[in-house]
Amino acid sequence: MKIDGSERPHWPPPILATTQCLGPPTVIPDPTNPPGPLASDDRIRSLRRKLLKLNRAPLPEERRESVRECESESARSQEAAGTSDAVTLSRSNAPTVPPSGLAPPASSPSPPELPPGSIIYRRDLPRVARPRVPEGGGICIPLEDLVAGSEVRGRDGSLYLIERPLAETEPEAADMAADLARACGETLLADLGLPVGSRESKIENGQVCFLDIETTGLGSTPVFLIGTLVWRNGELVCRQFLARTYAEEASILDHYVAQARRSPVLVSFNGKTFDLPYLRVRAAATGVPFHEPSGHLDLLQVSRRLFRGKFPDCKLQTLERYVCRRSRGEDIPGHDIPRAYHDFVRTGDAREIAIIVRHNQLDLITMAHLVTRIVQEHS
Repeated sequence: MKIDGSERPHWPPPILATTQCLGPPTVIPDPTNPPGPLASDDRIRSLRRKLLKLNRAPLPEERRESVRECESESARSQEAAGTSDAVTLSRSNAPTVPPSGLAPPASSPSPPELPPGSIIYRRDLPRVARPRVPEGGGICIPLEDLVAGSEVRGRDGSLYLIERPLAETEPEAADMAADLARACGETLLADLGLPVGSRESKIENGQVCFLDIETTGLGSTPVFLIGTLVWRNGELVCRQFLARTYAEEASILDHYVAQARRSPVLVSFNGKTFDLPYLRVRAAATGVPFHEPSGHLDLLQVSRRLFRGKFPDCKLQTLERYVCRRSRGEDIPGHDIPRAYHDFVRTGDAREIAIIVRHNQLDLITMAHLVTRIVQEHS
C-alpha cells in the first residue's frame, strides 16, 4: 500500500458485527462504499429462508390435536345450522415437509391444555370476519306486513304514521281513559298552574299529550320514533311517527311539533332531562322550528318523591310491575334498540322494528296508567 497519494487506505476500516437473529457474522462495510447488488440479494434470500422456515414449522402434537377438535366441533355446529360452506383450516391436518437443506426446529415445550371450544389463533389463517347471517335464514319481512300504518308527507319528505285507538289493542282502554280524564281534571292541570275553568273538557279535547321517544344513542344522534298518546273524540289514541331512514328524521320532528301545538300540556317519564332536550337539539340540527310546551309533568320526579326506598328502583318498568300491577311479554332491552334500528335501515327487515313500536306503545300506556294510580293513591 502506497502512501504517496496514488493509493490511499480505506477509512474507517471495516467493522465486524454479529447479530443473534441473522445467523453467521456479517461484515458492515464502509458507509461511503455501499455493498454491491450481490451482497444485498444474498441478505434478502437469507431472510426469506428464515421466514419460510418459521412459517412451515410443524405444530406440536398437543396443539395439533386441539386444532382438530376445534375443526370437528365447528363442522358439527355448521351442519346443525344448515350451512354448507364449512370453513377448513389450512395446513392443520396436512403433513408438513421442511424445505430442502433446512432441518426442522427443535420441539418446543408443550402448551397448556385448552378447554373445549377454544379458538386457536394462527397467523396463516384469513382475518376477515364472515358476514353475519340474519336469524331465520335471511328472511326479510317488510314494515307494512308487520306494523299497520300509512305513509304520509312531511317536511321535505315522508314518514310512516302509526295511528290507532288504544281500544283496539288494550281491552281496558275505555276505563283507563275515563279514570285518566278524572285524575288529570282535578290534579294535573292544577299542579301545572293552568287555567282552572272546565279542566276535564279541555283534556278530552286533547289538552294533554303523553310523550316517549326512541333514539339511536344517548348523544346528539338521530331520533327515529316519536310516540304520543292523546285524546280524540273522548278516547285515547296512540300516534307514533316513525322514520324509516335517517333522512326522514326532519319529517317526524315536524309532525310532532304540529301535535305539540294542539296539545300544550306534556306528560313524560324523564322527559325534562332526556326526551324534551333531545328533541330540541335534533330540531335545531334538522332546521325544524321547535314548540315548547306550556306545561310539563315529569313522572320520574313525582315517582322518586313518592316511591323512593319502597321499590328496587324508580325505572318505568319497575313502577309498571309494582304500582300498575302489569308485566310485559315479548320486549326488547333498551340498549339493543339503536342496533336494531341500524339493522332495519341496512336490511329492511322489520321484525325487530315491530317489537320496538310495541315497546314504545307500552311505555305510553304505562305512563297513563301511572298517572291514574298516583292520583288515586296519593291525592
